[in-house]
Amino acid sequence: MFNSLTNLQSLLLDRNSINYVPKDLFQKQRALKFLKLNHNSIKEIPVGCFDALVNLEELSLQENQIEHLQGQLFRNQHKLKKLFLSNNRLSFLPEGIFLNFPRLMLISLFQNQLQHLSPGVFGPMPLKELWLYDNKLTHLEDNVFSNLTQLQLLVLSRNQIVSVSTGAFSELPKLVHISLEHNQIQSLPKELFHNLPALKQIDLHNNSLTTLPEELLDTLQTVDEVNLTQNPWRCDFNILPLRNWVRLYPSKVVNLSNMVCRSPPSLHNISIASLSDDDVSSLTSTTFGPESTTTSSLFTSTEMQSKPPTPTSYRNFTSPPSSNQTPKHKEDINGGHDNETSLSQNTLMILTTVLCTAVIVSVITGCVCRRRCQRSGRDLNRQAKRSSFV
Repeated sequence: MFNSLTNLQSLLLDRNSINYVPKDLFQKQRALKFLKLNHNSIKEIPVGCFDALVNLEELSLQENQIEHLQGQLFRNQHKLKKLFLSNNRLSFLPEGIFLNFPRLMLISLFQNQLQHLSPGVFGPMPLKELWLYDNKLTHLEDNVFSNLTQLQLLVLSRNQIVSVSTGAFSELPKLVHISLEHNQIQSLPKELFHNLPALKQIDLHNNSLTTLPEELLDTLQTVDEVNLTQNPWRCDFNILPLRNWVRLYPSKVVNLSNMVCRSPPSLHNISIASLSDDDVSSLTSTTFGPESTTTSSLFTSTEMQSKPPTPTSYRNFTSPPSSNQTPKHKEDINGGHDNETSLSQNTLMILTTVLCTAVIVSVITGCVCRRRCQRSGRDLNRQAKRSSFV
């Protein structure tokens, strides 16, 4: 079809109804630099399809129905700088798929169905941005991004991440922005952010964190901005390192006033920054109820179902089931106090109503009596005048 176009540098085939790409379709286009196949219905691309495109710099395959990528599909694209694979149906990336990209600076893989990333997926490359939000990742392994030594932006928001290994972000000396918001992370390793000298922004809001280790907080002294809101913080003595840190660095904390306790019930919705030592020193295990020993039984990521805006900049990585579960003994702990409070409020309302009614009745009665007195006075004056006239 394109055999005569040997000097073609840009080929736009986007927004058609293409569902299949023949293996030999681009055999004569060695000069091609920009190829757009996005917004079609492509489900599979055969190995060898892009072998002749040795000068390709930008490849757009987003908004298709691609379910699988062959391991050697991009083996000759050594000059590729941008690769767009978002909005497809990818659930797996074979090892070596991104191995020979000495010039690749951007990969978009968001809005797929990726469940796992192995350390062999990303080879050495000067990648600066990696977009992985809106997938189904549940765990981040050690060294999964360690070959991406030039990486500056890593977006992992809106996945299903529960745990992160200690070395998941190792060997990333130029990482500036990382987004982990809207996941289900229950805890973080104390050395997770070690050796990240360029790190400036961390977004962890809307997860299932109940506390953070003091060692991890110590590594955030050089960070400019941290978002920790919408987590089910457990305000016992383990919350003190976090309380001390947000007091020491309030300017670093996004929406500090919205960082509040989820448990125990006596401290629910109390600002973490305002907690006193006495608030937590008197707490015992019974204060939280027996189910509080397992985080997952009480807390889940909040508002997970809502759909925030697509990330558009470094400052706003991604812009998100509300936890209705509570300890079984919450009513036992709070019941008496709640009843007394309710009774006092009802009594006060009744007394206020009675008092207001009495005042209103008195005012009305006074007005009526005054008018009657005025009428009686006028009648007496009239009678007096008549008598004098007679």
